Amino acid sequence: MRNMFTALLVVIAMTATMSAQNATYRYEEGKEYKYLIEETGLTIQEVPGQTVNINTESTITTVLSLLEKMDNGHQRVQTTIESALVISENPRETNTFGGDAAGKSVTYEIDNTGELVDVDSTIRDMDNELRSILMGAANVLPSFDASRIDDEEWTVEDVDTTGEGESQIIRESETTYKVKGMKEVNGYNCHEISIETETESDGKLVRGEQEMMLSGTQEGKGMFYYSAEKGLLVKMELEVNGDQTIMFPGNNMRIPITSNQVAKVELLGE
Repeated sequence: MRNMFTALLVVIAMTATMSAQNATYRYEEGKEYKYLIEETGLTIQEVPGQTVNINTESTITTVLSLLEKMDNGHQRVQTTIESALVISENPRETNTFGGDAAGKSVTYEIDNTGELVDVDSTIRDMDNELRSILMGAANVLPSFDASRIDDEEWTVEDVDTTGEGESQIIRESETTYKVKGMKEVNGYNCHEISIETETESDGKLVRGEQEMMLSGTQEGKGMFYYSAEKGLLVKMELEVNGDQTIMFPGNNMRIPITSNQVAKVELLGE
C-alpha cells in the first residue's frame, strides 16, 4: 500500500510538472516582466433625446511577477502598476485619473492557456477607478493553447456565464487563431498569430429595484507575437467593435450602444 501511495504521488508530481512545462505563459520566479499597455475607446449611447459620446484613452506601465507555480499547473502572479494615466471625456466633463495607482497591485491566478480564473478578493475594497485599472492590467494576456501552434489554424468555441443571483450574463464566443509565420520582435523570435473573435451576449442585471436586460454582439480582430521558446507575450494589437442594447422593462426604454476599442500591449523588458 505504501508503494502504491508513493507511486501515486510521483504521478501527481509528474502531471503538475508537465502541465507547467506545457503552459502558454512560463514566467520565472525572481524575474520582473515590464509591459506597456495603451488603449483608446469610443462609446456612443443613444439615450432618449440625445447622443452621448464617451472617449477614453489610457497609458499604463505594469510589472508582472510570478508568485507561485501551483500543483494543478496554474500560476499565481502579481501585476503592479508602475504608472497610469487615464483620460475620460464626455459632453459634460473631462476626467483624468490614475496617478494614485502607482505602486498598487493585484494578485490573480491564470490557467495553462493564460486565462484569468481567479482574482484576489481584496480588489473589491478598492474604488471603481483603481479597480478598473488593475483589472484591465490583469486581463491583457490573450488566452490560447500554445501546443496547437503547429496546427497553423484552429477555432475555439466557448460559453461563459458571469454574475450571481438574478444578475447573470451569458456570453457565447467563437475565436479563430491563424499562425502567419515567424518574425523577430524586440529581440525575440516570435510566432505571428492573427486572432478573430465573435461574441454574443445576453442577460439581465439587477441593481436594487432596477432591472436591465442586455443583449449584444462583439467582433474583434488583431495580431499578437508570442515567443514559444520563452513562453512570453511580446507584443499585441487588438481592435474590438461592439453593438449592445440595454432595455429597462419598467418603462420599456431602450438604449443602443456602439463601441470601438483599440488595445496595444508590448513587453518592454524582463
